[in-house]
Amino acid sequence: MLGLAGPPAGCVLVQVVPVKFIKYFLREIGLPKYGGIHPSEVFGCLFTTRLEADSRRQTAMKQFGASSAQKKHNRDLHKKRWKCAGAKPVFCDKCPFGTDSCLMAVRTWSYVKRYCESGHMAYFKPDSDARFCARCQKKYMEKEKESKGAARG
Repeated sequence: MLGLAGPPAGCVLVQVVPVKFIKYFLREIGLPKYGGIHPSEVFGCLFTTRLEADSRRQTAMKQFGASSAQKKHNRDLHKKRWKCAGAKPVFCDKCPFGTDSCLMAVRTWSYVKRYCESGHMAYFKPDSDARFCARCQKKYMEKEKESKGAARG
């Protein structure tokens, strides 16, 4: 989970937590209890946290909460994301747009649309110099796995 302690704090915290905890966390900071909440929805949400160094001197989030104003911001952001998703065939975690072109995005950068070497248009990360899109790379990896399995058998 990537938690942003807020614009005034200017601190970015990276802490690995289970998806189940993220869903609990999102409910506690004002997002709906039921519905299709994706863990990426934490992006852009506001909350207050207490940070402490653990035994290995690494900073970790120990307690968190959200004021009523922060919860209102988070609920409004969630509603805008769902409204936007109704106009597009994908939800925010699958949307190619970043915060550079959409205020409700769940990543800071936008994917770039260009031709894959297989001959079709696909989305790539902006700094990627890959020749094949992720879908074609996955197909290639599956073929490699099958051919290695057939060669052994």
